[in-house]
Parts: sequence; C-alpha cells; structure tokens
Amino acid sequence: MNPIPNLSLQDLPPHLLHILLVKVFNSQLAEAFF
Repeated sequence: MNPIPNLSLQDLPPHLLHILLVKVFNSQLAEAFF
C-alpha cells in the first residue's frame, strides 16, 4: 500500500481514519479465521 506523499493521516477526518482502521482490522480478522 503506497501512501500519498502530500497527505498524512493527520489530514484525514477522524471518522474516516476510524473507518479505515475498522476495515483493515475486519479484513485481517476475516483472513485469520477464514
């Protein structure tokens, strides 16, 4: 996953960051169990 050079996590709205973390966590959790 390549980060966008001129965009940092601090620039993202908190709810979008939370959604992103939840999606990543859920996908890894699904891979771990399935």
